[in-house]
Order: sequence, then structure tokens, then C-alpha cells
Amino acid sequence: MALVTCNSTCLSPSHDLQRWNKIIKAQVLKGNAEHAIQIYIDMHRLGFCPDNYTFPILLKAAGNASYLRIGLTLHGQTVKTGFCDHLFVQTALLKMYSSLGLLVNARKAFDKMPVRDVVAWNSMLDVYASGGQMDNAVEIFDIMPLQDLSSFNIMISGFAGMGSVTSARSVFDGIPEKDIVSWNSMILACMNAGDVAEAHTLFEAMPERNVITWNTMIMGYLNNQLPTKAIDLFYKMKAGNTKPDFLTVTGALSACAHLGSLKQA
Repeated sequence: MALVTCNSTCLSPSHDLQRWNKIIKAQVLKGNAEHAIQIYIDMHRLGFCPDNYTFPILLKAAGNASYLRIGLTLHGQTVKTGFCDHLFVQTALLKMYSSLGLLVNARKAFDKMPVRDVVAWNSMLDVYASGGQMDNAVEIFDIMPLQDLSSFNIMISGFAGMGSVTSARSVFDGIPEKDIVSWNSMILACMNAGDVAEAHTLFEAMPERNVITWNTMIMGYLNNQLPTKAIDLFYKMKAGNTKPDFLTVTGALSACAHLGSLKQA
């Protein structure tokens, strides 16, 4: 899909452009990245040029759909139109390059930001944490002017993915006020490291639980070769107020199948 070239001839009354942006955003939220890009092309051919709200939506679409060539073209258009200096656009560029697996490009976008808010810092933090580059994530975390709850949760999730339960616990214990994401991420870190007992202790200590909490425990038991505990917890969940979802049922069925295999052996 070829994008049109931005030029200086635009007919962009603000109310009409807002309507285009809403239409494009709706398609992106539905996961229709290709359709969103096509609407942008149609919009431009009709004489409407993008603004600092249009580009973040399009960049998100390109990243989600792994449209590298289109993403690079959109980046070029932000430069040509002067919107590359807008914070929303810069953050969207960072996130797009992260989605495309281009961490170096994401860091370049981050370093070019003259002003960074906590969203930009957390975005860069998440780039490294989700990419398994925890040394770089720690560097960003330590120099952040302001760390919010999302910052801590990103770090815990990153360490959880690496199986570094000690580092995850250090971050977890340093959170002033934990939310359910903090607890779920810490439980996942314990399960990934094989520390089932500590995961259970955290589970029992939680002030509230959601379906992700239960799924993390059930799948954690299963992955640590404890199918009986997974099934027991599944029945405990059904007896409570949390409704199982597809992942819960899949985990329970896998645990039953695993028990059946053990009995046959």
C-alpha cells in the first residue's frame, strides 16, 4: 500500500479533520490497520492534511500491523509537516518502532525528545523491559525524573519475564501503593522462577483478585508440574465470585489431561 505524499495544499477545517481522525481511530481500535491507512489516503486525496492527532493514530496502526515501510513513510511525513516535534507524535514514533522490534530507532526517537513526560519515559522503559533488555531498563528507571505506579509495574513484569524473582521483589517492595497489576506481576515472577510457595503466599495476601490473578496461579501450577493444585484452585475460583474465562478453562483442561497421562504411566 503506497502512501500519498504530503504537500502544502490542504483543506483542513478543524471539525472535518476531527471527524476523519475519529473514523481512522475507530478502525485502528477494531484492529483494521489496513483500512485505517486506506482512509488516511482517501482523506489526503480529498485535500485534508493530518495533524498531531492523526499521526499518533496512524503510527499505532503501522506498529500493530508490522507495516515497516508505511511506518517509515509516516515518520518522514511527520518531519515534512513539522509534527515530529509534538510530544504525542514523538511518543507514538517511539511505540511504533518498539512494536516493529526496532529498539535502536525507538531509543533515537526518545533521545530526540526535547521534553519528556512520564508517558514517554514509561514507553521507553517498556521498550527495554518487554524486549528483555533489563540492564537498559534499569538505567532508564534510575534516571527517570518521576516514577509512577506504571513504572514500577513495567519493571516487575520485565524481571518476571526474565525469571529474576529477587530483582522483581526488590521493585515490588519499593512500591508505595500497589495495585492489582503489581501483585499479579509479582506472582508471575515467582511462578516463572519456580517459587510456587511464595506465589501462593502473595496470592493469599492480595487485597483483591481478578481473573488474571487466578489464571496466573493456575497456569503457574501447571507449568511447575503441579496439575492437582491447578485443578483445586480452578474449583475454588468457580466457587467464588470470579468467572473463569477461556484461558482458565484451557488451563484446567490441560491439568486434567496431565493427570490422566500420569495415571496411565
